[in-house]
Amino acid sequence: MGEGIAAYLVLRRLSGCTFYLVSWVLLLVLVFAFVFSNLRFLSDLAVPESFVMIATAVGALFWSLAIADRINLLKSETEKANRRLERSERKYRSLFENSRDAIFITLAMGKSWI
Repeated sequence: MGEGIAAYLVLRRLSGCTFYLVSWVLLLVLVFAFVFSNLRFLSDLAVPESFVMIATAVGALFWSLAIADRINLLKSETEKANRRLERSERKYRSLFENSRDAIFITLAMGKSWI
């Protein structure tokens, strides 16, 4: 079961990265094609400026999806860490509350902590 969770997290991380990379690749390809067509390096290729604008808009959309995916992943990891911390605190508290022995904490120099 742990392997399935790890694979799920890897796929979740890749989706945000994929959105980000696809948006940059799309934008860069269209910008280079637009520049080369305007400089007449590629005479058969005619890339209108509107394609670059559309690529920029799609890029902004994909970037926002990548950021949203990253935020959701960080929220999930934070919630899991908080649950682990709460469990650890309950265990620590029960150690002192349910102990039948006296517990005395000292500093490294041998002085009383309390």
